[in-house]
Amino acid sequence: MPFVLRLADVSIRRTGGEVVDRIAGLAVSLDAAALLHGVLAVEEIRVSGARLALRRDDRNGLGLGLAPVGQKPPGGSSGPVLRWDRLRRVAVSDAQVSVHDLVAGRDWILRDVSLDARPQGRGIVGQLAIAMLLDGQRATLRGTGTGSPDNSDVSWHLSMDPLVPARLAGALPVLAPLRAVALPVSLGLDVDFANGPGQFMDPVQATATAALGAGTLQAGSALLHVENGRLRIEASLPDGPDQMVTLRAQTDLRLRAAQDAPGAVPTGPELHAHGRMLLDSLLDARRIRATVDADIPRINFDTLAQYWPAEAAADARRWITANITAGEVTGLHVETRLSGNDGWGSLAETDRSGGFDADNLTLWWLRPIPPLVDMRAHLAFQGTDAVLVTVPHAVLPVGIPGRSPVLAVSDGAMRIGGRNASHQPATIRLHLSGDLGDLLHELANPRLRLLSRHPVPFTDPSGHSETSVTVALPLDNDVSIEQVQVQARSVMNDVHLGNVVSGRALDRAGLVVSADTDGLSLDGSGLVGAIPARLHYAMDFRAGPPDQLVEQAHVQASVTTAALHREGLDPSGNVSGSAGLVVDYAARRDGQAAVSLGLDMTGLGIATAVWNKPAGIPAEASARIALLHGHLSAIDALHAHGPGLTVDARAAVAGGRAREVVVGHFAVGRSSGQGRIELPAAAAPGRPAAPIRVSAS
Repeated sequence: MPFVLRLADVSIRRTGGEVVDRIAGLAVSLDAAALLHGVLAVEEIRVSGARLALRRDDRNGLGLGLAPVGQKPPGGSSGPVLRWDRLRRVAVSDAQVSVHDLVAGRDWILRDVSLDARPQGRGIVGQLAIAMLLDGQRATLRGTGTGSPDNSDVSWHLSMDPLVPARLAGALPVLAPLRAVALPVSLGLDVDFANGPGQFMDPVQATATAALGAGTLQAGSALLHVENGRLRIEASLPDGPDQMVTLRAQTDLRLRAAQDAPGAVPTGPELHAHGRMLLDSLLDARRIRATVDADIPRINFDTLAQYWPAEAAADARRWITANITAGEVTGLHVETRLSGNDGWGSLAETDRSGGFDADNLTLWWLRPIPPLVDMRAHLAFQGTDAVLVTVPHAVLPVGIPGRSPVLAVSDGAMRIGGRNASHQPATIRLHLSGDLGDLLHELANPRLRLLSRHPVPFTDPSGHSETSVTVALPLDNDVSIEQVQVQARSVMNDVHLGNVVSGRALDRAGLVVSADTDGLSLDGSGLVGAIPARLHYAMDFRAGPPDQLVEQAHVQASVTTAALHREGLDPSGNVSGSAGLVVDYAARRDGQAAVSLGLDMTGLGIATAVWNKPAGIPAEASARIALLHGHLSAIDALHAHGPGLTVDARAAVAGGRAREVVVGHFAVGRSSGQGRIELPAAAAPGRPAAPIRVSAS
C-alpha cells in the first residue's frame, strides 16, 4: 500500500515573500516499505493547475529564479535518499510555464501543458500536449508514445500545428535562417527507440515530416512562391561506433509563378527531389557522402530566373536566362554526388549527370544577330564541369529588309565548360541549310567578324548551301568582338555568283567555302560565262604589312570556240578547237594587285592569212596586268609563242586605260620587226568610234 502525499494550493515564494509559482494540486505516491528505511522511492506524481514562472540567466541557467539575478541559490542539505526506479506514472494537467529569458532578452510561454508518462520496459510511453506562444503564434505540440508487446522497443510520434518559421527569426540569433521560410509549416516526428538490456531510449530510427502551406521560400537569391509541399527525412542510426548514419530525404513542391494572381491555378513548376546521405556521426560529422536527384516535369524558360538562384552556376544562369527568352523544358532530371572528409565545410560536388528536353525555344546565340526560333534541344550535364546542349532542329531568320528568309538549323550543339574559370567558355556548333545569298548575308554580320570587314567581291549570290558553323566565346552577356572565334565550312550547289571574272558570272557551280576569323577560302567548279572553269579563291583577314597578300584567286578554264560563240565573241571561222586558260590574281594590302593570264593554244587549229598552225601543235600566249586600288595601272609581259610565231609587247597605260600597245619584237612566218598599236578612247554615246592605228617597222 503506497504512502500518498497530497498538497493543494501550493505557493513558491522568493526570500522576500513574493509568490512566483503556484500549484493547484500535487500528489506524490511513495513506496511505504522503502519510506520506513528513509528512502523516498517515488511511484507516481500527479500535478494539476501549475503556474510556474522560470528564469534563465548566464550564471544559473534555467531555474525557479528564487535568488536575486546573478546570485547562486542557497544549497540544500543532503536529505533522504531519492529513488526513481519504481516510478509508474507522471501526470501533469492544466499547467502553464513562463520563462523570463535574460539571455535572449524575451519571454517564452507554454500553456495547456499536459503529460501522462509511464515506464514500459526500459523506455517511456504516454501522451503529451503543449500549447506554445511564439512571437504571436500559437502552436500545439502533441505526442504519443507506445511500446511493443515484448517491450523490445518504444515509438514516439510528435506533431505540431502549423506555424510560420520566418516569424521566429528575430527571437534568437540562432533562428535567423528561419527568415527564409515565410510559409506555414506543420511538423511531424516519429522516433523508434531501442529498449533492450543496457539501453534506455536509444534512438535507432527517426522520420521527420513537414507539410508546407502557401507562402514564400528563399533559396539563395531566388524567392520561390510555394503553393504547397511536403518534406520527409528518415534517419537510420548505427548500432556500433564504426557504422554510418544513413539519412534519406524526399521533398515535393508545387510552385506558383510570381505573376500568378491570388487564388488562380498555379502555373509554376513542380519540384520533386530525393537524397541519401551517409555520416560518420549525426552530431559531429567529419566523413560525409551524399547523392541527390531532382526532377521538374515542366517549366517555362521565361520564368526560369524566378527559380534558379543567382549564385548557382552563376555564369551559365546569367547567359541562359538572358538569351533563351521563350520555350518550355520537360523532363528535367539532375543527379549529383557530394563528398567531404573534414566536416560540412569540406563538402563538395564530385559528379553531376542528367539533363532535360526543351521545345519551341527562342535562343539569342550571339546578339544582335537574329535568334534561333522554333528550336528543339536536349541538355546533358557532363560531370561537374560542363554542359552539352544538342539541337536537332531550329530556324534562323535572316534579317533582310522586305523579305523573310530563313536558314534551317540541324545537328547543332553548344558546350559550356570550365566551371572554375573566371568566364566559362562556350562552344556553339550549328549546321545551316538554305540559300547561299541568305547565308552570305548572315556571315556578313559584324558580330561574326567574317565578311563584314572583308566583303566578297561577288554580286547576286544564289544557290543551295549546307554550312557548318562553330563559334567559341566566353559565357558572358558582354562579349567583345575580339573574344569571338568563328569557323564556317559550306558546301554549295547550283551556285550563281556575279562579277567573278571581267564582269562575267559563275553559274551552275559546286563550291566548298571555309572561313574563320583569320581568312576565307573557296574551291570549286562551274561555268564562267559559258566556259567551264575550276577556281580557287582566298582572303586573308589578319593584320599585316603593306605588302601582305590579302586576296588571291586561281582560275583554270577550257575555252572552246563554241563557248566563245555563246558568249557573243566571234573568233571567226579561222579558229577551231579549244584552249586552256589560266588566270591568277593577287592583291596586296597597299592596294596593288596583279592579274596573270596564260593561254595554252595547243588544242587550237588556227588558219589565217599571216599565221597558221594545226591543232595539237604547242603554242601559248600570256599577259600580266597591274592594278592599283582596283584601277588599271599597267599591262606588261604580253607574249605569244608558237611555230613561226613570236610576239613580245607591253601596253602604255595612263588615266586608268591602255592608250597603246608597244610591240618590242614580233616574228610571224618570215616577217619580223616592231610596231605600235594606238587604242582610242571609248566613243561618246551616239558618236562613231575612232580608228585603231597600227604602225610597224
